[in-house]
This record gives sequence, structure tokens and C-alpha cells, in this order.
Amino acid sequence: MCLFPSDEQEQDVTFEQLPWKNLVFWLAIGAGLEQFFAEKGHRVTLVDQKLHNKIWYYIAFHKYANQGFYKNEFIGLTFPNNQAGGPPTITGKEILRNTWQVEMGHSKWVDLAILFGMVITYRVMFLGIIKVIEKVKPMIRSLLIVPPE
Repeated sequence: MCLFPSDEQEQDVTFEQLPWKNLVFWLAIGAGLEQFFAEKGHRVTLVDQKLHNKIWYYIAFHKYANQGFYKNEFIGLTFPNNQAGGPPTITGKEILRNTWQVEMGHSKWVDLAILFGMVITYRVMFLGIIKVIEKVKPMIRSLLIVPPE
């Protein structure tokens, strides 16, 4: 398949040959978006205050996955404190709040509910995209068909 044929090659490219018809093309686009959101979600857990006003802070599902995981693992535990002048033990909540900068205003179950909500939203969006493509595809084909002369 050649999208930009030279003068010697045939100039007709059918709708079926366009790159967005290819499953691998969409897998690459999806993987790129996942990497973008993963990068934003990771930065949010490390630098919480700087990214609060960014929209990526709220759409990156990694934020809710990481925070829910950390809350599940650390809440209720105590650890020996190696810092000089501090108490002999430190709680898991203090580690989450001070070290990992996890939002403690809601429970791990809220994070899980948000993740399930994102899954349902993405599925509905995918269904909507498929339905729009089913409606628009015949229109595009009718525009690309050149009537015989």
C-alpha cells in the first residue's frame, strides 16, 4: 500500500487502503494515549500541587489506580521511624499523606468506583464511535465514488 504514489504509480487510493482502516494503526494510537495518560498519572502522584489545575489530572486513570492501591496497602499499618527526633513509629496514613502525597479525602472504594465509571464511559464512547462510523461510512463512500464519464 502506498499512500503517496509517485507519478509512475497509479493515483487512485480507495477508502479501504487508508491507514485508519488498519487495526494496527488504532492499536498504536491507543498505546500512545495510554502512555500519555500513564505519564501524567505518574507525575500527579509525585507532584500533586503543581498539576491540580490540569485536566489530565482528572482523566488519567493511573491516578485513581495508584492511589487506591497505595491506600489498600498502607492504611492500618505502622512502620518503624528512622528519622531523628521523630516518634518511634509512623503510620501508613502519614506515609501516604507526606511521602506519596495521596489524596486522603476519600476511601479506596471511591477510587475503585471512579475506575469502574471510566471503564463504562470508555465502552459507551467506543460504542458511539462504532455507530457513528456505521452511519458516516456510506456517506464517505458515496463522495469518493467517481461517476463514469
